[in-house]
Amino acid sequence: MTKLKTLKAALIFFIFLLSFYSQAQNWPIWRGPNGDGTSIEINLPTRWDSVTNVVWKSPVPGTGHSSPIIWEDRLFTLTALPDTQERALLCYDSSNGKLLWQKTILTAELEKIHPDNSYASGTPATDGELVYVSVLDGDEVVVAAYNFSGEQVWQQRPGKYSSPHGFSCSPALYEDKVIINGTSKGDSFLAALDKNTGKIVWTVSLDKPAHSFSTPIFRELAGKMQMIVGGNKEITSYNPSTGEKYWFVDGPSEDFCSSPVYNQKNDLVIMSSAWPQRVIMAIKPNGSGNVTESHAVWQTKEGAFYVPSPVATDDYLFSTMTNGRVYCIDLSTGNTLWIEDLGKQYSSPVIVGGLVYMPNDEGMITVFRPGATFDLVAKNSIGEKMNASPAISNGKLYLRGDKNLFCIGEMSSSMQNKAVDVSYSELQFANVGAATKEGKVSSTSNGIEMIAGGADIWGTNDEFGFKYKELTGDFDICVQICGLSKANQYTKAGIMAREDLSDNCKHVYFQVFPDNTPRNKNNGGCEFQYRAEKGGEMKAIYPDMETAGNTFDVDFPNTWIRLKRVGTRFESYMSSDNKTWNLYSTYQQELPAKLLVGLAVTSHNSNEFTKAAFGTLQMME
Repeated sequence: MTKLKTLKAALIFFIFLLSFYSQAQNWPIWRGPNGDGTSIEINLPTRWDSVTNVVWKSPVPGTGHSSPIIWEDRLFTLTALPDTQERALLCYDSSNGKLLWQKTILTAELEKIHPDNSYASGTPATDGELVYVSVLDGDEVVVAAYNFSGEQVWQQRPGKYSSPHGFSCSPALYEDKVIINGTSKGDSFLAALDKNTGKIVWTVSLDKPAHSFSTPIFRELAGKMQMIVGGNKEITSYNPSTGEKYWFVDGPSEDFCSSPVYNQKNDLVIMSSAWPQRVIMAIKPNGSGNVTESHAVWQTKEGAFYVPSPVATDDYLFSTMTNGRVYCIDLSTGNTLWIEDLGKQYSSPVIVGGLVYMPNDEGMITVFRPGATFDLVAKNSIGEKMNASPAISNGKLYLRGDKNLFCIGEMSSSMQNKAVDVSYSELQFANVGAATKEGKVSSTSNGIEMIAGGADIWGTNDEFGFKYKELTGDFDICVQICGLSKANQYTKAGIMAREDLSDNCKHVYFQVFPDNTPRNKNNGGCEFQYRAEKGGEMKAIYPDMETAGNTFDVDFPNTWIRLKRVGTRFESYMSSDNKTWNLYSTYQQELPAKLLVGLAVTSHNSNEFTKAAFGTLQMME
């Protein structure tokens, strides 16, 4: 019986492992294993902030919009170092974010770029043995291969490239070939290189020079493998083994930025032109020659996308403009079902676990369920700008911001940062400014009550009550605000980090108001304030309107606020349960390592006091 139980347990464990690994996928190229932003992985988090469900966070040297790719425990991306004119390949340990090596691909004069482009926008590709990259050296396209130790295996220059907008070619992989789209305003070409040697296998010279930043997709369609890409002022299907053209659609315009997608349910290839006009076309992929009139099922300008590539699932296409308007389009008809403004966007969405993850340039990722109506699940921010597209692997979401790489994953309680209660007896009290001398603090059953007066924490001189302690270096502090009496519409209570006790020093302050009366920018019940220079005027930061409203409304005692310092960056958050935190603002300011950090209250009324009730005070370890 014991042996039988042991065998049964082993079988269950084996089935669990089989199930786990059957859902695990590498993310080896731009837009993932299928080239269309889809993944079979499951159980990714739908909610996070810059701390919660962040498995790791790692700085990225230089700048660039190159998206990450993942192969098992390795993450690769490109970067540019403008000061030294280097373009480099970076390799990280995907399990912990450690930078393993950095290799310079080339050092060359920086090319002209569009203001929204970068000098390292192409995404690398890997087959698990070599990593393939593509950059620009003057007017020559440079393709190179590196092994996982960072040693260059080969380098090839398959053709020339000319564009005032810069370069962003992402290599595509098919069998033993690396495919390069060299479509530009100059000598346009498509080329296939032997992935082991770099030798040119075939080249297609294109006769209608135009911009194309599109990466091809590969699908078995109509009984043959097809490589579909936009360029040469047409949407074209090629034989990826030989470069032979199968079919093409004229136009519908000149230039292409995004990549195509294929919808199996409706058997349609979907692609949008970029300039001078944007038009989406839905094409049946079973034709031959010029199929413009015979196989274009529908076309529309409404919802046509420019730079970001779309995602498709079931009967729905989700496209987004760089102006932030996201469209849900019925794939069978081309009709628009709904439109949402989710913020300016250059990166491309992904679909995982039956949900769409739609990023924007401010680092806000909106998660929603596909359907004929907009069904919001969550909005999450990484706290910095973002132009790269997400990658999914190992049950995690990998995001590249302007300064850092983030690994987002469901974290067990043992992995999360632990909150440690802080005793109020550790804090000192002071009245700051001339009009707050009578303020005081008393203990309550679950915290403290602070009585404070003072004209305001604003302008060039502050007047308020302050319960504080000295902290050195980074910190992460949160407090429950149980109540705040209204002496004035601008009565305030919150967390402050301050240089000293003078009334005009530099500081940052995240605070709540006594109610949700509309104030500046309709910012709900809270505000982030700062004074950048001693004696200078106070200023405020307001959240993006898409995240305002109830997300930042006070509801005493169910109101928690949080202030976090990481170097020169200060992040503010709000929560109704001390579990799910909504990022309010991210602000950069040079302040000393040692600061006075604590609770600040002002009545905004020199003739009347306010009472602020604080509950649990916590520091994150």
